[in-house]
Amino acid sequence: MQGIEKILLEIADNAQREADKIVGDAQRQASEIVADATASAKAEYDRVVGDAQTQSERIITSANDFSQRDISRKVLEHKSRIINDCFDLALQKLLSLQRDDYFDFVRKSIVKYAEKGTGEVYFNSSDLKRMSPGFELTVNAALPNEKSIKIADTADNSIIGGCKISYGNIDVNLDYSALIADIKPEITGEITELLF
Repeated sequence: MQGIEKILLEIADNAQREADKIVGDAQRQASEIVADATASAKAEYDRVVGDAQTQSERIITSANDFSQRDISRKVLEHKSRIINDCFDLALQKLLSLQRDDYFDFVRKSIVKYAEKGTGEVYFNSSDLKRMSPGFELTVNAALPNEKSIKIADTADNSIIGGCKISYGNIDVNLDYSALIADIKPEITGEITELLF
């Protein structure tokens, strides 16, 4: 029986060695599969992270560009509002001048813009009431001989401040808001340089 036991032991040893070899081979294959899968997963992870980073950089750049455009637009709107406020303030200053200063400015405007012939000068009802009686004479004395004015008896309440001179079919609009609107394009650049 010793021969059988010896054979059985040999078979068991061979089987154990074969099993150890199979397990070793399986472990090596499993390690290789795990290493390949890890390498593939790492490569996929790197690709996904790289794509996400590229996309996030594009999004950030786009957001920054949009923000800069939005900021520039808002700054421009504020500058425009400030400039318009300057013109509104100038109009309010003209309208709030003391009577003598107010009508002195109107007189100078009429003298500067009067045309040949006799023009009929219209004021709003408020200015007609506060005008000094000698205003027409004062203006006519300052005008050259070929030019003269006559103050209209009726008011034109479309005039905010200042006046309008009518020469039949032709009107010379010296309403303060019209005068300011006329000079606005010319001096907006100067105001912009002063303020900003």
